[in-house]
Amino acid sequence: MEQNGTRHPGIVRRTPLPCSPGAWREVGHGQGRGRPIGWVIHASTVPVRSPPSAAGRRAATPGDSRMRITPGAAPAFALITVLTTLLALGGCGQRSILMLEESGMKNLERGRYAEAASDFEESIDRSPGRYESRVGMGRALLALDRPRHARDHLEVAHTLFPDRDAAVGLLAEAMHRGGDTGAAMRFLRERAEERQSPVDWVRFGRFAARTGDADTAERALLTAARIDGGVSVEPQFALAEFYAAIGDEPRAIKRLRMASWLDAGDQRVIGMIRDLGGTPGPTFVQVPAERE
Repeated sequence: MEQNGTRHPGIVRRTPLPCSPGAWREVGHGQGRGRPIGWVIHASTVPVRSPPSAAGRRAATPGDSRMRITPGAAPAFALITVLTTLLALGGCGQRSILMLEESGMKNLERGRYAEAASDFEESIDRSPGRYESRVGMGRALLALDRPRHARDHLEVAHTLFPDRDAAVGLLAEAMHRGGDTGAAMRFLRERAEERQSPVDWVRFGRFAARTGDADTAERALLTAARIDGGVSVEPQFALAEFYAAIGDEPRAIKRLRMASWLDAGDQRVIGMIRDLGGTPGPTFVQVPAERE
């Protein structure tokens, strides 16, 4: 193979590097000994000084701005060669799916919802089945007050991975804010009835309370506490919040006592006890009714 009238012995193939004008790669064998040189990067746009002349090294000619790595110089430049090649072959600086999702999450945390949506959109375009990207897009679109578009993405996420929880509450929220509260209630009720987990019943109860369906909310939250068996704070605290919201302070205090018995250090419980005029401490606690 020749370039500028000079033959390069041992080089068997030269191809341009993608998205890198003026650069190419050569693959060959060192000085006929059958030892592969590997990737050799030539970049006419980046002046590089050749290593000092020595056996096995070829000094650069005056004005030569190309990088050449011969078999003798390869060990000294191996790391540079590998890194340069990986960067050159990495899709012209295109961010990976994981990088896009990480950027999207950071933008969500910082309130940059349009930028987050852009990150997740690019990820979805390249990998439509990414659960994290679909959920992130749903969150961004809800924050941008686009619940119907959010619902589309969240339904895809939930359909692909129905056992994951991250999309469930967001999907119900998107349905509700998009004007389909009935669908949201059915969705959460059916999930709770199917899975029979305290988490799902608490989620359904809290959502029902938000929509003004107090009877359904109370039944759902009591079901959560019963299934839990009085071992977790969340069902007790959810009941306390519900009773306080409807003005039933005695029952709110009762559930706070039970929650405090389970975890006296829960700051939400402590704060609510004080808000209702109580005094947190060992004398305030009560064994949960579901344990009796």
